[in-house]
This record gives sequence, C-alpha cells and structure tokens, in this order.
Amino acid sequence: MNKLNINKMLQDFQSFDEHLNEELKNQEFEREFLRLCLSDYAKDGDYTSFFKDLERVVKSRTTVSQLAIDLD
Repeated sequence: MNKLNINKMLQDFQSFDEHLNEELKNQEFEREFLRLCLSDYAKDGDYTSFFKDLERVVKSRTTVSQLAIDLD
C-alpha cells in the first residue's frame, strides 16, 4: 500500500493567492475582477475590503511604491 506524502502533495498545489495573482495578469480577468469588487463596495461600503482587492490587482503587476512613482 502506498503511503500518502501530504507535504509533497501540498507543495504541488498552488495557493489561492498565487492562482489569483496569475489570473490577474490577464487584462480581461482583471477588468471583471475590479468590476465585481467595485460592485461589492457599492453594495456594502466596505472600504477596507475594496482597498485590499485593489492592492491585490496592483501587486499582481507591480509594487504599490512603483505605481505611486509611475503616477507622479
């Protein structure tokens, strides 16, 4: 009988954050993600959640510091 190596299995899986980071590099996915985040914010007014989602989009492409420099 084969023993399951849980640690090896976990190493082979991509985390949700890693997966979302990859998906956000696709402009169409990014646009839809931001649209949904903005829609959620309009419904619940949860600025903290919206800001974290926006930060996630920025960090999928660059750093927040670099974005600030680029926008200056």
